[in-house]
Amino acid sequence: MPEVNPPTSLNAFPSDTNPGVWGLPFYLNFDQSIISPQNLNYDLYIDTATTFSSPNNIRLTKTSVDKRLIGFQEGNGLGKEFLVRLPDRDMNSSYTWYWQVRINANINGTIYLSPWSAIQSLIVPQRQDLVQAQAIFANLADANAYSKDTSSTNVYKFLLQAGRELDLLLYENANSINDLSIYLARDTAIVNNFASLLNISQSYYETASNFRQKVQRVWKAFTTYPGSLQAIIDVVTAFTGQAPVIADVTTELGWILDFNILSDPPITVNSPIILYSRPQKGRTFELIIPNSWNLQYDEGVLTTLLQKIRSAQTDMALNFTPNKNVSVRFNLQSDWQLWTNTGCDIASYPGSVQLASGQSSGTLISPVFNISNLAAFNAPIISSFPSGGTISYYIATSSDGINFNPYYQLYQGVTPDTNLLIEPYFQIKITMSRNNISAPNPSLQSFELPMIGS
Repeated sequence: MPEVNPPTSLNAFPSDTNPGVWGLPFYLNFDQSIISPQNLNYDLYIDTATTFSSPNNIRLTKTSVDKRLIGFQEGNGLGKEFLVRLPDRDMNSSYTWYWQVRINANINGTIYLSPWSAIQSLIVPQRQDLVQAQAIFANLADANAYSKDTSSTNVYKFLLQAGRELDLLLYENANSINDLSIYLARDTAIVNNFASLLNISQSYYETASNFRQKVQRVWKAFTTYPGSLQAIIDVVTAFTGQAPVIADVTTELGWILDFNILSDPPITVNSPIILYSRPQKGRTFELIIPNSWNLQYDEGVLTTLLQKIRSAQTDMALNFTPNKNVSVRFNLQSDWQLWTNTGCDIASYPGSVQLASGQSSGTLISPVFNISNLAAFNAPIISSFPSGGTISYYIATSSDGINFNPYYQLYQGVTPDTNLLIEPYFQIKITMSRNNISAPNPSLQSFELPMIGS
């Protein structure tokens, strides 16, 4: 349906059990218009050129029937991973591969498409068995190395075997050096070592790729900016995928996480050292933690990590709410093609809507949506240029998807009031008009209606 947030690609790593196979991991960034991340598909592009258009280009999805696709780690979590077999190492040189990934899913006729992730690279090192064998061969005494009898062949076979062992040693040493960094670690044992320092363990329902990305993100928060608001947000996001909501319960005076608010308007103080009583000095707030994607995780482990990473002056109450943030969003041509269209142009500027040539008014009516356990509608998020006309937005709700209540008008940034009845079915109508046929054409780039489910 909409253009959605791109995934974040992580560093690739060679398999520690399957030579020639590389893990290409990434994790999903929360987007409330994605109802379930388990139904998504992904495009993976791999190439020796950053244009991804060379003869070496490899294009895969998680369901591709291709011998180069060894597997795909899905699981109930944010971390995903393609397992891909790349060409064997070369005797003459190392070579670099580039890769990127995006969401590209068709779910019941609805398209979810994201921008590409950042381009990552990996280096497949040169094979050194022959080089090592020749180096040893060159250092042997001439009488042994260049004799014309049959023993010469046996000597060379032995040296080539030694060269292979040295090549494997050098290759593993290079990979082990990478394993010393949590952000490059491929070895499950190494990841577990970092996790043990945080007192995190892999759950039975958790894939290795998800556990790896979670450990990496929590480790970064603890080692880079502990005690800050961003650290609290990042730790929660590593588990749930979405940022928590902070509900304040104290005044604006005193210390607030990593910000010190002195007065409003602010005054200049050279060295602000201010003493407060505990209720003022300690910022007290409620941290609301939703789980819109129904990800499985241990709330006790997350609670312990948050208590450790918060600042000493912070007192926070945790609220693990069952509420889910969802939305319907329309910003692709494939979105608008699902609507009943009268007098509107959705083709000239793909993704945008404007009045068709010669039209002074037009109407778009959406399909009927069904959001189970709908609790509330939030303020619409709209990107538009009314120009020389008007764009209006309406919603009608229904208990059965057939008989609808009267249309209720929606406004950018305004939360609907109680006159909008909360029902599981709803339909959206958008009307466009311009003052006269020669007036500038109004244009709508995107429309999103956020909601809260339970």
